[in-house]
Amino acid sequence: MSRPYTPHPRLDDCRVHGPGSGAELFLAEGESGAGAIAVLRNPSFQASLAMQGKPLNALRAPAGRVLENPLYRQLSLTLGMPLRDTGAIASDRSGNRAGDGAEAADPGLPASLRFDRVLLLFDPDADGIHIGALLLMFFSRWMRPLLAGGRVHMVRPPLYALEWVAGDSGEILSAHAYSEPHLRHLMGALTSAGAQQLRAHHYRGLGGIARETLRSTCIDPATRQSQVMRLDDAREAVAVFSPNQA
Repeated sequence: MSRPYTPHPRLDDCRVHGPGSGAELFLAEGESGAGAIAVLRNPSFQASLAMQGKPLNALRAPAGRVLENPLYRQLSLTLGMPLRDTGAIASDRSGNRAGDGAEAADPGLPASLRFDRVLLLFDPDADGIHIGALLLMFFSRWMRPLLAGGRVHMVRPPLYALEWVAGDSGEILSAHAYSEPHLRHLMGALTSAGAQQLRAHHYRGLGGIARETLRSTCIDPATRQSQVMRLDDAREAVAVFSPNQA
């Protein structure tokens, strides 16, 4: 007998649910990040769930620990999708990436699914990257149909804010950089174009990003920077963070 869904203190739920509803669940690194999302989201179809620290490595841990893990149990209840151990994802031993192929042909999504998308939104730092990789490994083994069906998205928060004065008009302009190479490229291009008083501000976490910037770059579906995650992305995460499981 399945357990009924009940609200959780770390969940800010939305009003619509179910397959085809457009409902999306943000997973945030902590209560501060989830709280910011809760304020800026559209409560009609966007929900946020706060994590507590780094998630358990669901590839290395025994099945019993995963099934009893508070975060994964709550995620299962929130999504309306049971935890099912499908084993480690296959890898191409020739060194080439294995395509999703047949794995994506059978989505296996339950009618009880409460959200159409899961959005992973973490701080733009090394810890955030690691947390994202751990969750990709979890989804690949315990909720593989979500990955195979393209329902897990990685949201990319900006790492830097740039501001400068246009050399020709004196107008104050701004942009965002999403990585160190991106920052160097933008600063070089702007300097060559005659930008004056060029400054870069390093965001230390989601809490340091201005609300409207966080809304436009991370939360609003029309303008946010996000990428659909696939099984190959999980394979890459395994290869980097848990190579003995590949």
